[in-house]
Amino acid sequence: MFSKSLDQIQFEDIDQFCRTGIREGILLDYKEAFPERLEKAIAAFANTYGGHILIGVGEEATGAPSLPIIGVPLQPGLRERVVSIGLQAISPPVFPDVKVVEFCSSDASGQNDRAVVFVRVAESDASAHAVNGGKDVYIRVDNISELNRRATIGEIEWFANKRKKCTDLKSQLLENAKSHADQFLIRLRAHHKWSTIHPRCRLVCWASPVYPRTELSSPENLLRDALLHRVQVGNMTSAFPHSSPVPVQGGVRFPDYFTPRFAYTEISSFGLVYYDVGMSFPDAPVIERINCETVLLVLIATLKYSLRLYEALGYFGLVEIGLSLKPATNLYPFTSHSFADRFVENRSMEHEITLQITGTVKDLNETWMEKSKDAYKEFLWSFGLDMRRDQIDADFANWGLT
Repeated sequence: MFSKSLDQIQFEDIDQFCRTGIREGILLDYKEAFPERLEKAIAAFANTYGGHILIGVGEEATGAPSLPIIGVPLQPGLRERVVSIGLQAISPPVFPDVKVVEFCSSDASGQNDRAVVFVRVAESDASAHAVNGGKDVYIRVDNISELNRRATIGEIEWFANKRKKCTDLKSQLLENAKSHADQFLIRLRAHHKWSTIHPRCRLVCWASPVYPRTELSSPENLLRDALLHRVQVGNMTSAFPHSSPVPVQGGVRFPDYFTPRFAYTEISSFGLVYYDVGMSFPDAPVIERINCETVLLVLIATLKYSLRLYEALGYFGLVEIGLSLKPATNLYPFTSHSFADRFVENRSMEHEITLQITGTVKDLNETWMEKSKDAYKEFLWSFGLDMRRDQIDADFANWGLT
């Protein structure tokens, strides 16, 4: 059940899950009815590791779910009630994913009259969420008698420390992938009997859980399944990732020896999706122009593939998409507009141009187009260009990004 996207969850999924008898704990909470202080549970999940709340499912003394599921009366406004609590009773606000899962009780005559309110809370990137007018910070603990309790000063400091360990891990994963890409570039040039030189400019795009903590998949499963989630984006000539996966320490890589220019993809078991592309080589006829279509195709392909992968692996939390172009000094952008050659005067003054997109898997699935357009506008701004929205829309349309 927890590996499904919100719109796929049906009452049968919840009923089957509850029949397994899994007790509530640090990632799971059963509520027989709407609690008076639901904000405590939501804030505690957001402060700790995220989790799920099933409103309408009672619990036994052991913490296991009570059967049969009774649910809560089906009435308008159930979803809005939970969302309102997250927005108004917690500071800073928490935006939980909520689905009202309807079902028919034994007393009803064929009409749905009961519901389980399924609440998914992602781990937050805020330092701590407080309730009671910002006075109290709660955390989630694996203790049946006290699942949500006030955090101590030391535990609030622990928020920062645990998240620092995760960001350090993410940095290490990125460093490992870049090192592998560098080695692949040397092998690629040797394979084609080219001099082992680096591109004059490299475009790197990556996606990762904001706080990678545990493996989302084994390397063996990635090797078997990575191609099942390939995406075809815009005018890309082939689906992404290109080529077939082979093992690499901690994940899989996609060695594309046949592309005449450098392109390297790697996926780690912790959910990092890394894509590294050479944008300009010394033997290229044009060495100062950056093709904006390539930048966008790389960004959107990485974003959409990673979202499909995370959904398949049951990860629905916060995701970070990053993009880096360097060295970018003195480069100018080329778009699909007929007047693009004027942009030769708009040269970058930055050694590195970076972009970042953050959101939950659900949020990014719903808003990827708008977030990508915002990122594209920011990218062009780095070159001194203030592109109108209709011009941005035209570029997306011209490049098949709809």
